[in-house]
Amino acid sequence: MVVVAGAAPAAAASVAAAQYQGLVEGIPLMEPSLPFCGIGVGWALFCSGFLLAAIPWYLGAFILFFVALDYREKPGLIACTVAALLALIPIFLNAFRL
Repeated sequence: MVVVAGAAPAAAASVAAAQYQGLVEGIPLMEPSLPFCGIGVGWALFCSGFLLAAIPWYLGAFILFFVALDYREKPGLIACTVAALLALIPIFLNAFRL
């Protein structure tokens, strides 16, 4: 237990608990790295969507809605979904001639 000078024992215990939140039964918690050089599938699809005519953005939206992935992938997949929705606006405007 970590002893903090001048602190009550309950405060010292809470400080010790706050310092080791990344431990699970004494073993350091280490998450595996994301694919595509650590940026993840979502951001890789988002970046490639600019080069491949927005098709990867629709794939990223599909993955977001129908596939369970790591929580760290969600920001990139949400960016793909937003980009896919924004890419649909000109298509709808041209199709209905508004």
